[in-house]
Amino acid sequence: MSSLLAASCIVIPCFLLLLILCASNGDTSPVLRRSKPSKMGMFWTTIRNASVPVSSPSSSILSAASTMVYRPKLIIDRAAVSKVAGGSIAQNEQFPHLVAIILIFADGSDTLCGGSILADRYILTAAHCLYGMKEATIIPGKTAIQIPFTADTITVPVKPSDTILHPGYDPVDILNDIALIRLPKPLTFSSRVQPIRLPSWTNAYTDLTGYDSIVSGWGAQSNDDYAELADEMKLDLRYATNTIVPNEVCYRVYGSIIRDQQICVAGEGGRNPCQGDSGGPLTVKFDGQRLTQVGIVSYGSILGCQNGVPGVYTRVSSYVEWIVYHTGIVT
Repeated sequence: MSSLLAASCIVIPCFLLLLILCASNGDTSPVLRRSKPSKMGMFWTTIRNASVPVSSPSSSILSAASTMVYRPKLIIDRAAVSKVAGGSIAQNEQFPHLVAIILIFADGSDTLCGGSILADRYILTAAHCLYGMKEATIIPGKTAIQIPFTADTITVPVKPSDTILHPGYDPVDILNDIALIRLPKPLTFSSRVQPIRLPSWTNAYTDLTGYDSIVSGWGAQSNDDYAELADEMKLDLRYATNTIVPNEVCYRVYGSIIRDQQICVAGEGGRNPCQGDSGGPLTVKFDGQRLTQVGIVSYGSILGCQNGVPGVYTRVSSYVEWIVYHTGIVT
């Protein structure tokens, strides 16, 4: 990466904004400029110098990743791929709390994100998914989504006034990456449509290190595939499991942008969320039975979804009070 950083200026295309990073004597201060989206899947990117030595079985991977970070890739234009990287196809009713969110922006670009059902009127997702949206469609209760929609597909249209982004959301460092959608009409619960459990006050501060976690979504299977939306396509819901690791592991990769309000999950075996999975839930089983949502898919390494680099999630327990305030949900 040293030859790359030696360049006087590095221009990287991003969604809505072009992030230009000029590296001079280690200075990587960002300058933001507005840009139209290209025909490629685009993402927030920043380049950072690695300053923390890495010592682990995956040290070569982490060391290589420590200089580049991708901001969550958003989906635009026309093609067709879907899958959590390294994941397995989900069974019907396996994740009844999961919803797909198809978003459209003012420039005509469209994006796929995930979300989770908190109550019949509320969806939890990532703030970066909703940032700048013009309109969106929520799709609950489907394992395989067919486009054009089939007759049995439930669709709930929403507009910007139905969204609540966290007031502290930072679109540059992707902090406080959490948002709510208040549905204009309530969902009807069934075996395929159910709310997810949030961390209770008693386990809100549980150390999650070592827990096996599950992430699910309709996103791309690898960084080579751009999970784009087409006029005709089928999206298969996939899921992957991996272990929650100490935040220090992500700090070694991403540097000081890692905060206590985030969760670090190992990317062993190439099992990671990918483009199109943003906003989806990270779940664990506290009681060995029922799933509890502890995280929201936020971002990962620009090296790719399958390169063994850990992913970063918003820590839901840090925002339970904010969620309760806006929804009235009792955890």
